[in-house]
Amino acid sequence: MPGVLDDLEGFLEAECQEILTIRLPFYSSSEARAKARYACQRKGIVENTALHLRLREPFSYILDIASIFLACLGRERFQIYIGFDPLCTFSGILLRTAGKVDKVIHYTIDVVPERFQSTFMQTVYRFLETFALSKADMLWDLAPQMERARLELGIVRDARLPLEVVPVVTHPLSKLEVSALTAKRHLVYAGSLREEMGVEAALTAFSLAAKTLPDLRFTILGEGPLRSPLEELSRGLGIAHRVTFSGVKSGQELRQLLSQAGVGVALYKPGPHSFSLFSDPSKYKLYASHGIPIITTAVNPLARELERVGAAIVVPYEPIAISRAITDLANMSASDYTGRRAAAYAFGLGFAAERVYPGVFQRVTQHLGLSSASTLLPPSPPA
Repeated sequence: MPGVLDDLEGFLEAECQEILTIRLPFYSSSEARAKARYACQRKGIVENTALHLRLREPFSYILDIASIFLACLGRERFQIYIGFDPLCTFSGILLRTAGKVDKVIHYTIDVVPERFQSTFMQTVYRFLETFALSKADMLWDLAPQMERARLELGIVRDARLPLEVVPVVTHPLSKLEVSALTAKRHLVYAGSLREEMGVEAALTAFSLAAKTLPDLRFTILGEGPLRSPLEELSRGLGIAHRVTFSGVKSGQELRQLLSQAGVGVALYKPGPHSFSLFSDPSKYKLYASHGIPIITTAVNPLARELERVGAAIVVPYEPIAISRAITDLANMSASDYTGRRAAAYAFGLGFAAERVYPGVFQRVTQHLGLSSASTLLPPSPPA
């Protein structure tokens, strides 16, 4: 499923004279290769494998800095460098010092109290984060609440630096198609299969609602460490014949699967250290851009806004309450359900890439005194 880096890269390839995107695999990832994609309006697109060696954690990150430098060798000077995490931004600041880039933007896509269990790694990470927030030329936040999160955690930024909220964008359907009323009884989840995403609670609630709704179905799109346990849970609950695990989908295949569903599930698990608390959940935007009403929890502030406009039902993180919301939507009148679909679609339209990014980069060029010509994008963290 598309991510922040993919959206930004797609927009910039169409707008910039040249763009270099460097994707480094995360330390915990099974992916062993780093990738560099160079797109130039004059020279076309070139994709290469970048340097990456899987060493012990601290040394692996040092080599990541070297990978970014090596990927820039032989390239013309870049005007803008966008770093998606403190290490990447640190690399960009070094490149600025070396004269390879003009301006550096630090893009914060999440704020968490503890990134690493190791005290040493956590201390280094926090130092790099503070360094990036004070030495970059401009700051981007994925969500407005990230500024409050930094204050609560005692993370200091340079208040003189321009700060821009650059949210998750959408790629809405060209128009909202008329949906069959049976879609109300087809749930979809799209995202990582991790504990904090609440898929287990969704399956339990689905099993309760299915007792009175014989045609209820559930499609789960995504992969993660909980896939096998969730498949086992669906069998244990006696709903395996109604639940389809389809893996990760993208592009037209993802759109097709979403077009068949009528209720989006985003049951973020509450907790003081929840990743979703200070983020900009992409599931909300993905469902809304396809006109899919949402069942969600109140973990993220955006949930209440979706509820206010009629695009979502906000429920406690509790199977009975969730099953009641599933049943209410399944039995909703055609006019009420159509109204909720329209509200979701309108919400998604407001975050369309073509509405968000042009304004962002107009302000970037004003703040930094640049013309948009070339950009360097290092890797983004996982969604």
